[in-house]
Amino acid sequence: MRLLRYARNDILWLLLLTTLVSRLTLLYGAFQQTSLSVPAKGLGGAYVGLADDASAMFINPAGVANITHKEAAFSYGKPFYGLPGIDLSQGYISLTFPTLYGSIGLGGTNFAVADLMTESTWSLVYAKKVHKVQFGIGASYLSHSFNLDSASQQDVVLAKGTSKDAYGIDFGLLAQPLSFLSLGFSVRHANEPNVGFFTKDPVPREVRWGGAVKYRSFDFLADANYRDNGIGSRSDHLSYHFGIAENIPNAPITLRLGANTKRELTTGFGFGAQGIRIDYAFVFSRDLYQDNMGSHLLSLSYRWQ
Repeated sequence: MRLLRYARNDILWLLLLTTLVSRLTLLYGAFQQTSLSVPAKGLGGAYVGLADDASAMFINPAGVANITHKEAAFSYGKPFYGLPGIDLSQGYISLTFPTLYGSIGLGGTNFAVADLMTESTWSLVYAKKVHKVQFGIGASYLSHSFNLDSASQQDVVLAKGTSKDAYGIDFGLLAQPLSFLSLGFSVRHANEPNVGFFTKDPVPREVRWGGAVKYRSFDFLADANYRDNGIGSRSDHLSYHFGIAENIPNAPITLRLGANTKRELTTGFGFGAQGIRIDYAFVFSRDLYQDNMGSHLLSLSYRWQ
């Protein structure tokens, strides 16, 4: 009877865990995200060929070399705001500064489900520009943990603990072959760090390539993103992202619009004055549009000499 009770508890726990994992995967857990930049979110996730602000380190490390002044940024977001029974939050902080030998970036991201779990990443990036080509490389520390009651923590499935950390490697390239064209390439989690609690669970390597075309006051962007999470076919792992931004002439305002094959429609804007910039993005998911008011993200950045 005791053995049956243990077996029944394990089965119930596994069913609960499976439900949570599937729900969190649908809601974009932090290690699942392919865009951690508020400007990029407003552009449908297309940013690897532009990457010109402090959030570049989370998408294409080479973009850090674009920043010629010291810059600090802070972001906070509410994914699927108003979704019943689930309180999600995400954000990032970053600091970038140029040196005589290249540019340095420091930053961290956080994704949390209230009273359940937290995932975070801390990154250190170095980037340098050589003629018309920029390269960047980064090292990251990833950690995540579950917040469980004492009864759940005593389960044999959790014998190895409720938190796990790992180290990752990122790198990227940016090139400007023409005055109006820039091309980008990046790889995040190149070493596929293992963040599994009980068995091996590598963070999938994420490969992204794309470009940005400038025409008058407009930027046209397109990215392709390949991330093999081991589920589905190869076509399921590949997504395309498109965005357009208009830098309003004679005004410090940028308007953004985007879409992607992950069935998201996005929009946003940016406003800057005297070194201070505010960016906002709204994301509407056609796969999860009921009982919530979309995803809202806001960032504040400051540039100085």
